Amino acid sequence: MPRTLHLAGVVTLLCLVAGLAFAHGAGIQLTRKGFEPAKVTVPVGQVVHFTCMESVPRGLQIVGDEGSFRSPRLARGEGFHYSFEKPGIYRYHLQQDPSVKGVIIVEAPKG
Repeated sequence: MPRTLHLAGVVTLLCLVAGLAFAHGAGIQLTRKGFEPAKVTVPVGQVVHFTCMESVPRGLQIVGDEGSFRSPRLARGEGFHYSFEKPGIYRYHLQQDPSVKGVIIVEAPKG
């Protein structure tokens, strides 16, 4: 019984840490349907977290159309994060299938 409680505690802690990570950034998942959400708006300096939810033998790679960022090859459950430091529109795609696309709109501070 104590081992089960210990495992439950570890799982709870991992969920809490994951929740805090996403509280400080935007989250995008790569699924069978593509990037979800496919469009995200964030302020300058915001971290965007990409998580691969698909399993492909050699992994999947996310690439900025204009070359601004490139993830490592991601296996199922692995992630990549990138901080957007300049305002603009950042289009990106899946290296293995360029028809799988997304866009991140980075807004300058208001005021």
